[in-house]
Order: sequence, then structure tokens, then C-alpha cells
Amino acid sequence: MKKKYRIILLIAILIFIFNTIFLPSIKSFMYQSIYKDLIERINQHALSSNIKIIQLQYSDQENSSVLTVSAGASGVIIHREENKYYALTAEHVIRELEDVDKTQIIVLGYDQLDMNDYLSKGGKLQSFESYYKQFPEGKVEYASEEYDLALISFYADEDYTVLPNSQEMPKYGELIASMSNPSRKRNIVTVGRISTIKPRPFGDEA
Repeated sequence: MKKKYRIILLIAILIFIFNTIFLPSIKSFMYQSIYKDLIERINQHALSSNIKIIQLQYSDQENSSVLTVSAGASGVIIHREENKYYALTAEHVIRELEDVDKTQIIVLGYDQLDMNDYLSKGGKLQSFESYYKQFPEGKVEYASEEYDLALISFYADEDYTVLPNSQEMPKYGELIASMSNPSRKRNIVTVGRISTIKPRPFGDEA
């Protein structure tokens, strides 16, 4: 009897491992293959709205100032007024840490290299501060920790794509696409479907 329970437990563990580790990767691969044409259209017509957001965090320690550079995160341009752009991102991306004296938000366009990529392509060795001062600085226009949403603005002479906000609530099972810069990668487009039956509505009227 004990042997039977051990076999059932082992099968349950294997199913759990498959569902949590392998199934998401298989589904992602399938979506990438099935919607290859959609991904190509996004790359051609929408990708330039994807930005990379980097934080330069300055901390005063004894007689020196320590600079910490974040790995970078993603945002998407949703509005433009002449050469001023507005981009939507997550609130935790621009959140200032309590032990940091000064935080500077740097915005990179979809085709602009961060320092690691710049150096890997044979760029000149220099300080992070010197390299990133060539890029526009972002300003936080709005942030909500509750909804993990933030709106930043920045000025740029480049002509970037603007993706307007949808006026319709996404529905369960609806096909969606995302653009991001995960794990030091750039401009990654993924496709999937809404899996939440009851989405959480955004209720902030600010």
C-alpha cells in the first residue's frame, strides 16, 4: 500500500514539475512559431516605441560617492508632444531606494546601446556616468505603487513610434503581445493570451 502511495506522489511531483518548468516554455515556443508573422509586423511597425530605462543611483559613503547602475528595464512610448515623449512603465522600475541619496533615470531608445553592449562591440572604456550622460534623462510624471504603474517623460530628437492606449478592456483568451528587455536582452517580442478571467481594473483617477 505504501509503495502505491509513493508512486502516486512521484507522479504528482513529476506533473507539477512539468507544468511549472517545461509547459510554459513549450507554450511560448508554440506561440512564437504560430504567430511569427505577427511578431515580424510588430518588429517593423511598433518596436521603436520600446525603450530601456536605467537607474543611476548615487550614495554618499564617508568621503566618497558610490554609483550603482541598474541592469535596466522596459517601457513603452504612449504619447508625444513635439520632442517630448511620455512612456509607460512599472512603478518598481523607477522607485527610489531609501538608502540612495540621488537617483537619475536614463532613457535609451530601442536602437541605442547600453554600456555593456557598447563595450562588447569594441567601444571605448569609460565611466558609467560619462557614457550615460549622452542620453536623455527621464522625469517621473506619475507613479502608483498599488497598481505598479508609472509614467515618465523625456526629450529626444529621434522619431520614435507612439503606441496609444487601448480604450477597450482586454478579454479572457484574447491574443496579446509584449515588447521588453529581459535579462540584458533587447527588444524581445513575445505573444500570448490573457489567462486571467477577472482582470484587476485600474481605478486611480489621478
